[in-house]
Amino acid sequence: MIRSTVRQNNSLLLLSKRCLFVPSSSITNRPKRKLKPFTEPKLKPKPKPRSTEEQPQPKPSAVDIKLQSKAKHSLKGLRSLSREISHYISPDALTTTIKPGIKDLPPIDIEDTSDDIFNQINNSGTKELEKPKPPPSLMFPEQINQRLGLVSDMLIQPNGKTNLPQEIKNNNWNMLLIQLDQTGGFKGLTQKDITHFIRKIPLKNLKSLIPHLEKMHHDAGLTIHYNVYYLFTRALTTGGRISDLQLKMVERYFDEISKQTELKIDHYETMVYAYVKNNNMTKVDDVLKIMKDKDIPISKSIYTAVFQGYSFYQKNHDKALEVFDAMKFFSKETSPDENVYTDVIISCVANRQLEKGLDLYQEFQDNNLKVNQRILSALAKGCSRSRQYKFDAWNYIFQIYDYGWAPTLQTYEHMLYISATDGDVELTRALFYKLLESNSVSGQAFISLMLSYSKYIPPSRRTEPFLASLTDKGRLFRQGILNGVDFTKPVQEFPFLPFQTIPDTKFILAESSAVWAHAIIKYPQFVRQHQVVTSYLTVALELGEFEEFKDRFDASTYLNTEGIPKAREVEIIEPDQENDTTDEVKQQDSSSSNELIKSPIFKHLEPALVDNRFKAARDSFIYNIAIRAAGRFKKYEFAQDILKERGQYRKSNNFKRLTPKEQEREDFQFASYLVECWTNMNLLEDAYAVVLSSVERFPWSWKQLGVLSRAAMKLGSLSLVESLKNVVRFSQEKNHGKIKYIDFKTYVMNRGY
Repeated sequence: MIRSTVRQNNSLLLLSKRCLFVPSSSITNRPKRKLKPFTEPKLKPKPKPRSTEEQPQPKPSAVDIKLQSKAKHSLKGLRSLSREISHYISPDALTTTIKPGIKDLPPIDIEDTSDDIFNQINNSGTKELEKPKPPPSLMFPEQINQRLGLVSDMLIQPNGKTNLPQEIKNNNWNMLLIQLDQTGGFKGLTQKDITHFIRKIPLKNLKSLIPHLEKMHHDAGLTIHYNVYYLFTRALTTGGRISDLQLKMVERYFDEISKQTELKIDHYETMVYAYVKNNNMTKVDDVLKIMKDKDIPISKSIYTAVFQGYSFYQKNHDKALEVFDAMKFFSKETSPDENVYTDVIISCVANRQLEKGLDLYQEFQDNNLKVNQRILSALAKGCSRSRQYKFDAWNYIFQIYDYGWAPTLQTYEHMLYISATDGDVELTRALFYKLLESNSVSGQAFISLMLSYSKYIPPSRRTEPFLASLTDKGRLFRQGILNGVDFTKPVQEFPFLPFQTIPDTKFILAESSAVWAHAIIKYPQFVRQHQVVTSYLTVALELGEFEEFKDRFDASTYLNTEGIPKAREVEIIEPDQENDTTDEVKQQDSSSSNELIKSPIFKHLEPALVDNRFKAARDSFIYNIAIRAAGRFKKYEFAQDILKERGQYRKSNNFKRLTPKEQEREDFQFASYLVECWTNMNLLEDAYAVVLSSVERFPWSWKQLGVLSRAAMKLGSLSLVESLKNVVRFSQEKNHGKIKYIDFKTYVMNRGY
């Protein structure tokens, strides 16, 4: 029994009940009762009483009163018209067309609706109209924007969020200046606004607008500010090379600047850029002396400009290295960056100083500079030329893939060059096929293709594996490229043979001839390059016969007679019928026995090959190949013709344009090949006569005279061998390649042992 007390009506009542206690862990079918949390009752907001007081309104003007009367009159007409229409159209029919399915709609009170419309019109008349925002312009000065109006937005449009000159499209600056000139030009404008306006013009456009801007200054009676002159000089120094006329303009502008203010380091930097791009390094030295006298420090940008002047414009690699070393050791602020290191490494590779380039690359990595694709690609090309480092060529290419970079066109050209110098015709053809698919064929790629033909060695005679096949990564790369190419499906009608492997030299001759004919039709600019022509001739020299070489020599090259004095020669030849008939029989026999491997397209191109449009002018390199062919095929008459024509070439303008050092180097190369030619024909005395006649001029060594010395040893001519030793000894002593005996004796006597 439990007693519970309950308070009710302020009295205590005792109630007796029977209760059954059930443990909480017991299982029952009755769900537990959930107690709702106590929440306070929400009170409804009391409606706010409407204020009967009317707010004071501004007094309407006379115009507003007229508008209100007209609006009331029009609204009265609208009410009468709506009443007449409501008699013909019931509200239900009107509403069912808008909202079908709804039948009971309240009637429309037209008078209340018209009153609301009238109140809106009445209130809107008292509000001030907002002015439209002006369109975004190029942020010209305010006075210039007022004169141009919307013309600046139509002619000049920013390409990005900023208003920088380099982010501007639709560069109709000439029309903009004409419009500004017609609306007053620079009259009444401050010099600050004019300078601000000219700074908005990109430098590449400002270069052609300088005369117009000078005229506008003259018409306004204003003197050009030195900041504007400085912008003119910067515009003239943009781009590649600078002509002498542009350089005179730059010098005149700097004279005007010096009259208004003292020249600062920015002015000297622009001046150095101008002289460098004009290839006038003597003036650069004068500017550096002036800066030194005025105690103006030479900045890093000036060092970089001087380095580029020696490296790219003058091709003086030694001077470029001196400037590079000065940048490293002068101060920390002028230390070369990634771009300068890249340029100097590429310059070392181009000048056959691969070891120096590799040392600089190691220094580049030690300085924790970021490696780029240009360095790796250049080192790969340089290694392919070296016997010692040629095995590392493809490793540098594969590093580009390891970094996750997509090969550029220059890298792809270097890959073609590496495979071509290795004689890997299959890989070179496959890579060139890829370029055809992407429509990216370049002159360097075509040179590499022809070079691979000239370096071809048949599989039966090749003793060394291809460089790309020396490593697992290289084998996979080569196999992947070859498997991704199907030569049975020609691309752009390029005349590749329909198989991957070329088994014989005859196929190389046939394909090279077809490729040359196709290039005449589709790539005529390629067949006039001397590197392409030399490779095309070398294919016939190494793999063909003399008739093949002679045909290519006549069809692809010509003698440029500009500058050669015309001389009248008369040659009398007595006819000899027997010799003529025998010569004709020999020519017929030779032509029948040795048929030329030539593309049939040349038959259709014969009318176009009459002139020299698709031929290259003969130079020293072509004459070197020709004299080698004469010695290889033992053609004495052809050698005499080449020797005579080479003498005429030395009188031409092409040879005279060379520097004396280059002329002497090319003459020495031809003389060494001429010695080899006479030696191959067993004309040892003629070969020694060439050496003896030029012993005072050329630095002969065993590299050039080794062939003649070995031939003399075979014939037992010991006197000729001894004479060649004396020539080499004399050349070494003259060119400081070997110490003289008297000098060595004096050195030993002074040293005492």
